[in-house]
Formats: sequence, structure tokens, C-alpha cells
Amino acid sequence: MTKNLCKRLVMIGIFSATGFLFTSVVPVRGEDDGAEREDSAEETHEDENEGEEAKEREQENEDRMEKKREEALKDAREKEREERKKLFESQKEDRERKENFSTERVEKEEEESEEQTEKLCAKLLERGAKTSDRLSERVKKMLERKEKRLTVFDEKRSERDEKLAGLRTQRQEKREEMYRTLLEKAGDDPKKSDAVNAFRLAVEDAIAKRTSAVDAEKKTFRTGVDAAIGSKR
Repeated sequence: MTKNLCKRLVMIGIFSATGFLFTSVVPVRGEDDGAEREDSAEETHEDENEGEEAKEREQENEDRMEKKREEALKDAREKEREERKKLFESQKEDRERKENFSTERVEKEEEESEEQTEKLCAKLLERGAKTSDRLSERVKKMLERKEKRLTVFDEKRSERDEKLAGLRTQRQEKREEMYRTLLEKAGDDPKKSDAVNAFRLAVEDAIAKRTSAVDAEKKTFRTGVDAAIGSKR
């Protein structure tokens, strides 16, 4: 700015003979204005160049940063792929070890099971050979005891049937004696005689029905008992 001002202004000092000092400041036009415009244009051009250079440097910095980010992202993805690959291989190895261990364990268990089965069969055969005679003797004795119990059971059943038949005969004889006594008391009166005969018929009919029902229930009961005993033979 000082340089331009010096170019624009010219100091002229004239000393007169009388000693009067005249000072004039005259702005120089023409060449000075052109020079000023050129200087301004040059400064503007320099500013523009500096701005473009700054933008270029900023763009270069951004490009470098973007490249670094891309490289970092690429490295991170590569590391992630490597980690996944290692993890997959590790899991694969673990599965193979587990499968091998499981297979060996199953084979070992099968061998142990076969050995135990063979030992058990051998023991059973040995025990069977030793106890076959004892078992036959025990079975024989058991059958003898069962037959004896059945014989006693049949004998007691027959005794109960005979006792029941005897009781029924005695009751029938007592009823007949009662009917005769009632007829004797009725004498020659036909109404009383008819009443005694009707009473006798009613009593005998009721007793016959009761006897039939008792015999049917007894038969059903004995059939069930015989079936249960037969299933245990």
C-alpha cells in the first residue's frame, strides 16, 4: 500500500527566491493507475492460485485420508475373514474330536456290553445246570401239595352240599308236620281247609324260588372259584 501511494503521489518542493515555500501534492494519473490495476490483478491472480493450491492440498489430504480409511477397512475385513476361518477350522476340529471320541466311546461301551452279556449268559447257564434238579424236585412237591389241597377242597365242598341237603330235608319235614297240624285244626270246615292249602302252596312256592336262587348263586360262585384255581395250576 505504501508503494502504491508513493507511485501515485509526487512531492514537488519549490523554494522561491523570496524564501516562500510552496508545496504541492499532485496525483500522477495514467501510468500509475495502470500499474496499480496490474498489481491488483496480479494479487488477485496470486490469491486465486493460492486458493486453488490450498484446495488441491486439501483434496490431496482428503484423498490420502480416504485411501487410508479404505486400506484400514480392507485390513479389518481381511482380519475378520482370517478370524472367521480360524474359528471355523477350530469348530471343525472340535466336532471331529467329539465325533471320534463319541465313536470310540460307543465302540467301547458295545464291547463292554457284549462282555457283560457273555458273562451273564455263562452264569445263568451255570446256575441253570446247578438248579435244574432242585427246580424239578420243588415243582414236583408243589404239584403234590396243590393236588392235596384240591382234594381237601373238593371233600369239604361235598360235605357242605350234604349238610345243606340234610337241612333242607329236615325243614321240609317240619313244614309238612305244620301243614298236617293246621288241617287237623281246620276239621271239616272247607273254608279253613282251603285256606290251609292256599297257605301251603304259597309257602312252598316261595321256598322253591328261594332255593333255586340260592343254588344259582352257589353255582356261579363255585364256577368262579374253579376258574381261579385252574388258572393257578
